[in-house]
Amino acid sequence: MQLNGGNNYGDIFNVDQDSVQNRSNRIRSAMFPEFEADENEPEPVPQTSHFSIIEMFAEPSQILKNAVIDLLHVQDDTEAALRSLPELIEQLSSSDPNVVAQAAHMICSLSKQDIRRFLEVLSKHGAKELIQASKRDDDNARGLLAATIGHISSHEEGRLLIFRSGGIPELIRMLRSRVEAIVHYAVTTLHNLLRYVETAKDEIIHHGGLEALTPLLTASNSRLQALVADSLYFLLFEHPYCKNAFLALGGPKVLVEILMTTTYQKLIYAVIRCIRSISVSTESKANLIHHRCLEALHHTLFFIEDPKYRLALLQAMRNLSDA
Repeated sequence: MQLNGGNNYGDIFNVDQDSVQNRSNRIRSAMFPEFEADENEPEPVPQTSHFSIIEMFAEPSQILKNAVIDLLHVQDDTEAALRSLPELIEQLSSSDPNVVAQAAHMICSLSKQDIRRFLEVLSKHGAKELIQASKRDDDNARGLLAATIGHISSHEEGRLLIFRSGGIPELIRMLRSRVEAIVHYAVTTLHNLLRYVETAKDEIIHHGGLEALTPLLTASNSRLQALVADSLYFLLFEHPYCKNAFLALGGPKVLVEILMTTTYQKLIYAVIRCIRSISVSTESKANLIHHRCLEALHHTLFFIEDPKYRLALLQAMRNLSDA
């Protein structure tokens, strides 16, 4: 497979290989000077099948030495690959879907190896281009890029890069993908933004995040449901507009149905927080009571293990009781 300009993908990772190898050799020479002299010599054939006591004691030291040398090579490979990141990001704009998919795969792999160094390079070269490329229709490449964005959202610098590079609108579009993995990565990333980037909340609301998240409450994956419910809590809390929009979408009814059918603790906790948040709204309160939310909360009370969430449940019941 050829890249633009006639380079093979394997060539991308041969960036400054001489300087990288020289650095590795210098470190190796400093740590194990005797290794350099013997590196290219064949190992001597043992004269006996029995190890001497000295050889037996030396064996663990030799194993450790080999392990450290192997580690130096791994670090060299990772650094060389990370230097190719800007060029890989450029390949995301190729008209050849195979080129894009291969570049996306490599970028995703790099984001798993050394995330801090990855973010350092990405902040200087191509964060916006990475977000832009995730708009492609190709589910394979889009899924890999969604995974990459999800990986970097677990770090503060990564979350800020996503926010400042205009990633929120695209993440919300991903919520409507037919591929569950893409949806899961998008929800995870939005959840991280809502938890740690205060200014992201208003932008998510502005771009229809609540309207895109609410239908996902009915997903068959309990872990995904829990992330969705917790994300909705951040949007519903102290936002009257969101409470009304959630009511119009039938959200309160779905919350009650979840309480009556699930035993997954994280999902139960997230739903309870949502119910407590909307139970202060007159319209939502009436709707919750209509759908027998008090009974559902009472039913759930016996499954709550965490005192904090037990208190949240009791607060929701109190809010509904004075209707």
